[in-house]
Amino acid sequence: MLAPVSWGTSYVTITELLPGGRPLLVATMRVVPAGLALLTVGAFASRWRPRGAEWWRVGTLALFNFGIFFPLLVVAVYRLPGGVAAAAGGLQPLLVAALAWGIARRRPRPLALAVGVPPPSAWPWS
Repeated sequence: MLAPVSWGTSYVTITELLPGGRPLLVATMRVVPAGLALLTVGAFASRWRPRGAEWWRVGTLALFNFGIFFPLLVVAVYRLPGGVAAAAGGLQPLLVAALAWGIARRRPRPLALAVGVPPPSAWPWS
């Protein structure tokens, strides 16, 4: 339950509290504190460090996650109304099921599809 709540606060924070029209600055302000906290906790909680080719994997993941995803998220928040973003976020279970079916050839279970369908009161045509 914390994940949707924290994602919901990102829309309010970005649109109301952070400067507008600067997606890279806003993405940096969002990523750097969390990254520093993770580095600090990781330094004390684990002795594992990437070695050799693992650095490329970690770097590629970081580039896509922090260097591309967060600036695009901020641009989307600037351009979309909160209701549209919430509706798109609510469809994520169905998108994941469709991707799993298309990429991994795993047919979604009926229960997984039922969980992703919004209640009739949220249907746009009702």
